[in-house]
Amino acid sequence: MKKLNFVHLNKLILSILMFAFLNTNAQSPIIKTFREIVADAANDFNNYKVTKISENKEKNYDLYSSKIEELPFSSTKIIVPTNNKKPIYFIKYSIKDLDVMTLKLFTNISEQYITEINEMIKTGKYTGKDVKEKEDDITELYDLKGAHIMDYISNVNAHYIYIYGTPIAPMAAPKVEETPKADDLETIFKKDLEVIFQDATTGFRESKAGYNNKSYGSTYYFAEKSFFNLNNTAQIGYTAPDYLPASKLYIDEAFFFYQNFSNETNYGKFVYDNAERIFDEIMSLKNLKKKIIKQDKSHKEINKEVVYLDNNKAKKLFIFYNLKDKSSSIYIYSDLRPTDLPKYFGCLVLYNVQMGSIVSANTYYVYGKAFKGEAYLYNIIRSKMDETSQRIFKKYEWKPNAGTKQIDELMKSLNIRENGSKVDPDGNYIN
Repeated sequence: MKKLNFVHLNKLILSILMFAFLNTNAQSPIIKTFREIVADAANDFNNYKVTKISENKEKNYDLYSSKIEELPFSSTKIIVPTNNKKPIYFIKYSIKDLDVMTLKLFTNISEQYITEINEMIKTGKYTGKDVKEKEDDITELYDLKGAHIMDYISNVNAHYIYIYGTPIAPMAAPKVEETPKADDLETIFKKDLEVIFQDATTGFRESKAGYNNKSYGSTYYFAEKSFFNLNNTAQIGYTAPDYLPASKLYIDEAFFFYQNFSNETNYGKFVYDNAERIFDEIMSLKNLKKKIIKQDKSHKEINKEVVYLDNNKAKKLFIFYNLKDKSSSIYIYSDLRPTDLPKYFGCLVLYNVQMGSIVSANTYYVYGKAFKGEAYLYNIIRSKMDETSQRIFKKYEWKPNAGTKQIDELMKSLNIRENGSKVDPDGNYIN
């Protein structure tokens, strides 16, 4: 499923490790240990937990060391939430700046992991999904109950493996004879759609539960409402507007309900076969316009994406189909944003003016509790510049609530490039 992402690597103690890990004719110790850790997830990794390293009271978790010996370019930790959420076994391989000799070792290790994950899927006991998120390639693994088992994440700097322990109250897989009939499934589905759609207008006041995790600029919460009451397959997510200079990618702000449906269940099969028809019927009554997103050549036989837009072309509902494994994911969007996160106020644009012409711009996306005004922010930012920058960045413009797409359109209209940053109302840079 997964394609590997690599950069050139750096030299370590290969001669000792090569024999142990490059023997592909037998089960390597890496995979043997990996299987044991996966099996111990049901025991919340207690067989591997050693010493508490740190506590994070703000995010409600303790960090433990693992008894698994680390490689010179790897680290292993166990994250144990203190609020009864599921623990996570975390493995990281840092591959940036390693040399060519170590590449051979790491490439082999990573390929063994991927082979093992694909073999797990082939057993029929798991389902997998490949996702591209910013610079990361992600393979997600689920059991047949829809519970999230594992993530394998790779980018040019590192590879990460997250193995999840047992959920608080894992939902039992529905027995075939207990699954409602098709007519009943459609009635339930339509009812759940209206409940969640209505809740989106309140900022998911009823659906959004406690904080779950934060990943790559997005914040996720547990869901207390879902289709067919399958809450363990649903989340509430928030993505802040962002700009990624390396990939020249603009991320729009989004606050959304998300639920994944595996084709291994009758619920998933129903959604795959019927959701679009039902959405067409109901969304037309809400005056939403349907749009099928065009796929590039490499994906048109694999993916299908359907979005429903309001009169302002804002996304209200989105469904993603994996045509290969016949799985699907539903997204329902809110116009509001989480009240527990810093508020987004807008974008301050500072123009680089030379010889009477605008040649570039610095953009500052502003988050915080209280905005003190664009003039105040401009003066603070400009006071931190050197004399040359102060001289050329004399012109500014405030764009309230402007997302990255709007700023991108502004830059294109002026035919200039953007240098984007996120700051608080006092001009301090934030991540």
